[in-house]
Amino acid sequence: MGHDPAPKPLADDGSSNLLLEVGRTIRDEFHILAGLSLLFMVAALPWIVLATVTSWAIAWAPLVLVAAPVWALIVACADRFLRGETAPWRRMARDLAQLALPAIRIGMVPALCGSALLALAQGSRDEPVREMLVVTAAGIAAAVLVLLIPAIPLAVRTGASGVSLWQASAFIVVRRPSQVLGSVTIAGIGIWLTVAFGPAILLGVAPLGVLVAAITMPDSD
Repeated sequence: MGHDPAPKPLADDGSSNLLLEVGRTIRDEFHILAGLSLLFMVAALPWIVLATVTSWAIAWAPLVLVAAPVWALIVACADRFLRGETAPWRRMARDLAQLALPAIRIGMVPALCGSALLALAQGSRDEPVREMLVVTAAGIAAAVLVLLIPAIPLAVRTGASGVSLWQASAFIVVRRPSQVLGSVTIAGIGIWLTVAFGPAILLGVAPLGVLVAAITMPDSD
């Protein structure tokens, strides 16, 4: 995991260069990105169905843990595309095998936080206590989500794990707050649209991966 050379940084100077490069990459590699989005949707679909017939408190953790390796694969492919490289299917299969366990380990944090938040929202009958617990859990879950946006790309590129990974992720959030928070907002809207309109919305997940890969690339200095 993380043995490729560091991606060549895109210019993030306040201009539209980064977004233009992301757009060009999505256009040029759309067929592969569509396939990766479909893979993500296939992995997530059983758990979304389970959530509709039971509850999200039950389905959230397995959904995150199954989707995390596919998301890591999407970011790894996006890195290559942004460097002007190709991502053959055999290479993708090797990447998925290498990234699966580390991605699941990272996914444990949002899986547990999300499950706890959903369980608290549904469990307590004492309204004031429930509201306090939900607000606390929601704050923790939001912080985890913000840190998670850079965490997967960092793990893919460097093989970092544990405390060092989350520290490096926090550094990127501090350096590029608007970009990271923008990605979190897009991801949140995507989750809401998926719940409201169905899993077909997940076909946009790979293009989002290209954006996340671009905004978390290391600085040239």
